[in-house]
Amino acid sequence: MVATGGSHLRPKYPMTRDTEALVVLAEVTYPRFHDVVGHALEPDRMPHDEARLLVEAAQTVARTSGSPCASAVSAIQQLRYQVNQGKLTLEEVEQAAALLDLADDIGGIPDLDAVINSILPVIRDVLYQASLEASLKDMGKVASGDAAEDAAERFSQVVRLGTARMSLGSALTGDLADIQRACASTIRDPLATGVAELDLALNGGLEKGALGLLLGGSGDGKSLFLAHVAAESVFTGYNVALVTLELGEEMV
Repeated sequence: MVATGGSHLRPKYPMTRDTEALVVLAEVTYPRFHDVVGHALEPDRMPHDEARLLVEAAQTVARTSGSPCASAVSAIQQLRYQVNQGKLTLEEVEQAAALLDLADDIGGIPDLDAVINSILPVIRDVLYQASLEASLKDMGKVASGDAAEDAAERFSQVVRLGTARMSLGSALTGDLADIQRACASTIRDPLATGVAELDLALNGGLEKGALGLLLGGSGDGKSLFLAHVAAESVFTGYNVALVTLELGEEMV
């Protein structure tokens, strides 16, 4: 299948309708999916227009707010905003919502990593082909002294795809390397915290069945972090009990 993108034909991602629905659901509801692989999705390569619209909406939310989309409601609201601007029709928004309903009907996302692993090679293959074509084109130019460096960066991006991106202001350095080494040989079937950089440093997350200790000063956000981990676990499909003596129910 191909679609017209300007004057060029851009191949669509090869995926079934069910896979497309789950990928879109993951992009609009799971920040970790966006951080690991969703940011590299090219909307116009999605097989159907409603999927393209939802991916565009999620990426717009991430770009404008500075945080990945964490709710399908946010993505739909972004589409409705475009309706108000006359850029979309209500029918297109309804079709997008129907795609999300399809994802729920087929069971939603009980295993986010499975969805990531299903789409990762697809996106990587497309990026590799695009990087190869761009590099060959640059090499053919007479005045392209930086062509080799540009090509190296393109292929480095392909290699890095699938690992969480580091956000400015939260890059992990220093003593956390010691934490990573300490955890590397002990964590089995880790529990993701939902903080992409931290999960990357901990080789996937917290060790299940272990007693964790979170240290920090007053007002540093310890309780909010635990509430975040609890929410991430709920969204992943776990049963969660949260006990707190500090935060009210509304805040949680």
